[in-house]
Amino acid sequence: MVCAGLAGIALATAPAAADAAGFLAGASKQDMTPPKAGTPAGNAADSEFAPTFSTACVAFPNPGTFALQEPFVDTNGNGRWDDNPPEPYCDANGNGRWDGIYTDNGFGPLKAVHDPIDVRAVAISDGRHKPLVYTSVKLIGIFDYYTEEARAVLKNKYGVDANLVVSANHNESSPDSIGLYGALQTGQGAGVRSGIDEYYMSFVEDKIAHAAADAVHNLKPATLFANQVGSRIPDGTSGNRYPLLTGLSQRISDQFPTAVALANDDRVASVDPKMGVLQARASNGQPIFTVMSLSAHNQEMGMTPPGDLSADWPGAFERKFDATHPGMAMFLVGDNGSIEDPQTDPPAKAPDGTDIGSEYRKDQTTLYIQTQATGERFASLAADAASKASQLTPGPVTLTRKAICLPLENNAFVLLAAAGVFGKRQAYVCNTSGDPIQPVPNGDIATSGAQFRSFVGYANIGPDLQLIDNPGESFPALMLGTPFGKEEESCDRPNPAVPTWHARALYRFQVGLADDLVGYLIPAWGFAEIPGVFNTDACGLNPQTDRDMNGHKHKLETESIGPTGANDIANTLASMLNSEKDPTAHIVQGRFVLPDGSYSHWPTGAAGILVPAAGASALNPAGGTLIGDPHTAGFGRRGVDATGFFMDYDGQPQSRPDVTTRGMMVFDPRGCVAARYYLDVFATLDGSKKLGAAASQAKVKPVGSCAHSVQPGAKGGPKPGCPDRRPPRSTINHRRSGLHRNRLVLYGRAYDRGCNGKKGRVVRVVVTVARHLAPGRCRFLLPDGPHPRLRRPPAARPPRPRHGKVVAQDAPAPRARRLRDPIAGGRPGRQPPAGPPPRPERLEPACAWPPIACSAACGALAAPSPPEPRSHQAPSRSPGSTRRPG
Repeated sequence: MVCAGLAGIALATAPAAADAAGFLAGASKQDMTPPKAGTPAGNAADSEFAPTFSTACVAFPNPGTFALQEPFVDTNGNGRWDDNPPEPYCDANGNGRWDGIYTDNGFGPLKAVHDPIDVRAVAISDGRHKPLVYTSVKLIGIFDYYTEEARAVLKNKYGVDANLVVSANHNESSPDSIGLYGALQTGQGAGVRSGIDEYYMSFVEDKIAHAAADAVHNLKPATLFANQVGSRIPDGTSGNRYPLLTGLSQRISDQFPTAVALANDDRVASVDPKMGVLQARASNGQPIFTVMSLSAHNQEMGMTPPGDLSADWPGAFERKFDATHPGMAMFLVGDNGSIEDPQTDPPAKAPDGTDIGSEYRKDQTTLYIQTQATGERFASLAADAASKASQLTPGPVTLTRKAICLPLENNAFVLLAAAGVFGKRQAYVCNTSGDPIQPVPNGDIATSGAQFRSFVGYANIGPDLQLIDNPGESFPALMLGTPFGKEEESCDRPNPAVPTWHARALYRFQVGLADDLVGYLIPAWGFAEIPGVFNTDACGLNPQTDRDMNGHKHKLETESIGPTGANDIANTLASMLNSEKDPTAHIVQGRFVLPDGSYSHWPTGAAGILVPAAGASALNPAGGTLIGDPHTAGFGRRGVDATGFFMDYDGQPQSRPDVTTRGMMVFDPRGCVAARYYLDVFATLDGSKKLGAAASQAKVKPVGSCAHSVQPGAKGGPKPGCPDRRPPRSTINHRRSGLHRNRLVLYGRAYDRGCNGKKGRVVRVVVTVARHLAPGRCRFLLPDGPHPRLRRPPAARPPRPRHGKVVAQDAPAPRARRLRDPIAGGRPGRQPPAGPPPRPERLEPACAWPPIACSAACGALAAPSPPEPRSHQAPSRSPGSTRRPG
């Protein structure tokens, strides 16, 4: 024990070893399959974790099939303990019930093992801070009491001081670890007595700690690589399945707000279709571990008779990957609430040639053909993603975790907790700040006002990767945001903060069921109660239709602690992440703008976003901040304030918007992210005044690409490899340029030497009004700065611009072309009418604001300031600052 402790401390304080490669990484696993009774492994387990059996239970001769079960008298000779009528048993721990290994989903005491289950652990260190360990446990869930015990065993028995996160992977073909599937099943999803075997849970705690300790002892210098991949979900995808990755599809629960879930609209709405991969490689390039992160259930084997124990498709994935690649694979579950089992597409075939699919429920033997095919497909995809992964920047490896109190609003959960069905999980006394102070014995739990202790947290793995930990089956809607507005809510409750919008890393992995299980986590406004089940019956479901006041379908709320706890978890996580937030992130209210100038909560088909001025209650076509996609110069008579790219919920650029889009991002001339606008569409905003139709332009994007600005494989953003930072040169023929026939006409030549010797082209000409100085006096920008002030020309004509600007895109050269480009005008402060763009008209005297006006190369992509009240007068700007692009 002492040697193990010293080894752990030595590894945790070895910065020199980490400095050479950047990180330290290790991995390990422990078999947690219940050992058979009477075998050497079974006898050893009983001796260590159930020592009283040998002395207190001599009068009870039958141990059953597996060790770690209280001995009993097998009166009917069937080899297992029966509850009706209950057979005599040895209550060795005095908890008033038989402690035996029950299976999930009400199949009764475990009869057999189909395939083994284990706990897997990966350890990462920067050589300075405590090692960070994530374990993935093949259980349906594991409560806070038991995860705390595992941390205590790691430190006290194995002598390792590490930050340990315990995530159950939600395997439903495992021993019952949440108590719902014990003796005397009621038909209501729970037994009268707990199905938790406390001896087996002590065994599991030790296996978790043992795997974590070994992973720390195995730490060695490593480089880390990460990737996130996913398939686009086609616009308008409806039903309970969507394409996940090549050769795979994902089933969802038809439930609001994961889907629209209306009788006439069943579009997929709020899901997490990304697969994340984290791989550690030793100095020789060999993988140490490969973690696959995914939002999904694994329950089909556990819901299929005879209910034998299985590791389901994640186990098939890990075994296949381990057999075909160096190192250890580990599945880490994400925000899996209402996201059911994936399957191969097309489904696997049964021996008789029929499709199997993930919902096959006839027998485990046939279903396992599908289970294995799904797992092996993930092994292939994870290997491919790992081969294309990007190296993570070395940096601090830390864990930030907070214990919080969550109100227990589910009356059924209160009764189950008071009856001891949740095993050693206890309610807590909490202070006014929501911090847990001390546990409350189960028998003393109040019928109202009870609270559970739980944990939330996040880990930093250098600057590029964050793992965001939630203690339940979080709906993606809670962690990633939704396209729904307040008018569609199930109940008038607050809209919680979206945790991932407050993160800063390029790669953000959601970790579900982390350190606890408190059930499904649904945004409070999307939560509708079955009358009588919750003590918050503000918004009940129609018991005949399972639909809320707006007609949305619901069905998973009864497996949740309640609406308030979900919001508390999201808000606490967001607040914690804000302590080191992305400096480019702006979380703003607004709407997506469709090509016809109308507004939408949904991102699909959008051409831009409009962010109203701070505090505004309406969308003003002439106000706020308007950002267009690279092909959109403006809407109607209004030019965009910035050109940007649509981005997903993790702040990564997209080639076009889809159901995972949550805003837009803007780049500076170097190709670095200047701003990320996460669009909160929940608030009510008057959208009766439309913009005009979108005006198209040649695609505009930065010339360069910043390292670590976006994920290297992200679609839609600037591409790396172009070092050219020189703007194109332009000369204007002032004698020939001016207003002719109500059009501004520029003549001149544009030159650019190009990028990496490649030929490019001039994509557009722009003129920028810098500032309205006084009646009749304007300042126009030159390529090298502002033009001197000019007096107003006679005949009330606007001043002639002495210089235009030319935007070049990867321009090559040398190449020149004659320039002629009309710009429509409008009266300052006048709201442009809705509808198609007007015909060009004469510019107003003095400083008319050009609705479509731009800056020099790449400046068109610069981010506008955070939304504030705006007018159509242009603020003074110096070269290189933000300008209105077109």
